[in-house]
Order: sequence, then C-alpha cells, then structure tokens
Amino acid sequence: MRDHPSRAATAGRWRAGLLIAAMGVVAAGGFVSPQPLAYMLVVIPVLLPAAIWWRGGQHGIPILPVISAIYFLYYGAPLLGGDLGFYDSSEVVAAAGTVGVFLVVASLACWPFQRVRGRSTVSAQALISDRNITRVVFAGLIAGILFQLLVSADAFGWLGTFFGVVRQVALTLSAVACYLLGYARAAGLLTGRQWTQALAALIVLVLLSISGLFLVGGLMEMLAAFLGYIVAAKRIPWATLATVFALVVVLHSGKGTIRQRYWVYQSNSMAGSYVTQIPEIMSEWAEDGTVALLTGDTGQSILQRASLLNMVLFVERSTPDAAPYLDGETYALLPQMLVPRFLAPDKLASQAAMELLNIHYGIESAEEARVTAIGWGLIAEAYANFGIWGVIGIGAFFGVLCGFFVRLSIGVPPVSTPMFVSIAAMMALLNVEQDFSYLMVTLAQTVIAVLIAGVLLGVSKARTAALDAEHTMIAPYEP
Repeated sequence: MRDHPSRAATAGRWRAGLLIAAMGVVAAGGFVSPQPLAYMLVVIPVLLPAAIWWRGGQHGIPILPVISAIYFLYYGAPLLGGDLGFYDSSEVVAAAGTVGVFLVVASLACWPFQRVRGRSTVSAQALISDRNITRVVFAGLIAGILFQLLVSADAFGWLGTFFGVVRQVALTLSAVACYLLGYARAAGLLTGRQWTQALAALIVLVLLSISGLFLVGGLMEMLAAFLGYIVAAKRIPWATLATVFALVVVLHSGKGTIRQRYWVYQSNSMAGSYVTQIPEIMSEWAEDGTVALLTGDTGQSILQRASLLNMVLFVERSTPDAAPYLDGETYALLPQMLVPRFLAPDKLASQAAMELLNIHYGIESAEEARVTAIGWGLIAEAYANFGIWGVIGIGAFFGVLCGFFVRLSIGVPPVSTPMFVSIAAMMALLNVEQDFSYLMVTLAQTVIAVLIAGVLLGVSKARTAALDAEHTMIAPYEP
C-alpha cells in the first residue's frame, strides 16, 4: 500500500506550486504586457492576499486570495493584451494604481481576522455524518435540477414576488450539494457507482444552468465542487481545472453566435421551453466556439470581455469634469433593496444602482439601461461616488467582510453551518462585476438561505440520531 504524503511534503508542494505560478504571473508582465508598470501595480497587490494567507498558516477558507485571482482576470489580464482604447499610458498607470490601492487596503483589513491565537473562537458541530453526506449531495443536486427544469418551463409564474426567495434557496442548496460532492470525493466517501451517478447529476445540473446561454451559473457550481475537493484533499486538481478552462474558452468564443440564433430579439432570454433542445444547443455551441477559435473570429477576446479596467479608466477620465461625483447615491439605494420583494412588490429593481451609474455617465439611456446590463464593479463605482477616498473606504469594508467569513471557517468541521456560510459567501462575493448594493443583497439572501439549510440539516441529524437511539433501545435481546 502506498503511503500517504506527510503534511510537510504536501505543504512543500503547495508552496512550490504557488511560488512557480506567482513567478510566472509576474514575469508575464515584463515580457508580454505593453504596460509593464501598470501590470505590476495590479498583479503584486493581487498576490498579496495569498501571501498573507500562506504566511499566516493557511487558516480557514482563502476567500480573499480566490477573489483576488478573479480580480486579476478582470483588471490585470487585460493589460497583457494592450487593447485599452484611446487611453494614454499615464491614465492606464493611474487606473492600475487605483485597483492596486483597493486590493492592498482590502488585504490589510482582512489580515487581523486570519491571525489565530490558540483555538478558534468559532465553535460548531458537523451537520452531517459521513454516511449521510452522499444523501445530501444527491438531494441538493436533484433539487437544483428540478428547479432549473421548472424555470425553463416557466412554471413559477404563480409565485409572483416569492419567486426570488425560492430561487435563492434552490440555488444555495445546489451550491452546497456541489461543494459536498467535491468534499466527499476527496475524502473517499463517494466512490464507484455512487460517484458515477453524482458526477452525471452534476453534469446535468451544469448543462441546465448554462442552457439559457449564460455561463456564470454553471461555472459557480463547478467552482463549488472544486472548492470542496481542495478543502478535503489539500491539493488542486490542475488537470481537471485545465480541462474545464478549455471548455469555457470554447463556449465563450461561440456564445455570440449561439445567442443570435436562439435568443428572442432584443432580449436576454430563450423562447419557450428549451430543455429538449439542450443536446442540439450544446453541440452547436461547441461547434460555433471551435470554428471561431480556428478562424480567429471570436469577437471580443476573453481578456477584452472580462475587462473592468476600462470602467475604471472611463470613470477616472470623466469624473468630475464630465460628470460630477455621485456622493454616495448608489450606496443610498441599499436599504430599500434589502427589503424582500414579497414585502414590497414595488421596490427598486435589483440593478438600480448599475442603471443609475450608466445613465449618470451617459453610457445608456433610461430605456437601454432596463434592457442591457453593463457591469461596473466595486472599484469604478466607489470612484464615481467619492474618488480615490471611496476606493479606499470600500476596499477596507470589503476586506473586513472577507475577513469575517474567513474567521467563521477557521477550526470548524468542513460540513458545518459556519463553513457552509463561508463557502456560500465567497461564491456571492466572486461576482466582481456587480455594484455594491446588488452584491450585498445577493450576499444577504445567500447567507439566509444557507442558515435555513443548516437548520434543516440539523433537524434531520437530530431526528436520525433519535431514531437510531430508539432502534437501539427496542432491539431484541440476543444471548
């Protein structure tokens, strides 16, 4: 039997792998980027949260390091392509510096929450026994699949304003199930036929999630599964990640063509029930993406499409000369947006802050803003409200928020309510295109849904324990 690697050997491989990856990312700026100084102003702060987490003993879920990696894709990677419109070098450096300030402030604000002295102050019990994890995995995956099927059939119209509640609970339960799937696989609790069935269910769920021709839902489910695996296995499945990334590249390249073919004109939705068309849609989507990659006709590249750096460049050039500071107008919308829609049917739209920004800066008219969403992200929004001081303030708040959820995950079982809350919070915070109010509303809904799921799992565990105890007491005596 092969010996399991020691903790020291595993830590050594993690350290070597992360160091090589970091050196590669930094070196790319010097050899590839036409804006090496701007690139360094982004990429070094991007690596800071991972360095702090690693040097601090790798306690808890690395929430800010994971989010910073996403920030690299949106703010650092575009500097490798050099396509930043008509902005000059000094403007690009200034915008990169703004991004770097946000990440440095967030890292410093998160740091104290990761400094563990003795035992964690958070205590929790495992919600699920090892023998019941697989049951919860299948229950959550089935719930997610049923929800997606009913959505595609437009079967939730009768819920009215309560649909948002049902949607958030269903999506959170399926995300928890995906996380547990990865955890159970790494821990050896999901093998053989059960693993094959669970993997098939995950694939079906992902296909249903992206069948509306949006990739983000399926990507979040896959990411949850990867996180569960990494938490349990203490290693990163690079080969599987590379395969998934390759598929994403293909689908991203073909999404423009497939959307023109299947979306209703001037809308972001499919017509009628499309579940039976999924095999055909996926086949055509993969073919369109492959052809686009081979011919070079991909429209916007992934770096261009993902870029939020352009929004920072735009807002820094425009404010305050072309458009005055908003002085917190987008943040003032949050209290109204936190009220559940079933209590206030006429409350503001979930993207009201984004619409306000787009209209204020003349990017869209009021009519266009209701149809098309143009993401801003926290950094550009903060600058639009208060300039660089707004960026510093929102960076500090974001760092404290991430630190709070990191603290919840320190020293608790991987299948406990605090861990589920931390994982779900990270999944919500990963949506870096959204404005502050939308992000906070999504985060609040996600946390509440996880707490409800935790209560249900706790009740189920207590009932199972009671039944086991009762069974033990009435078992016949055997001499």
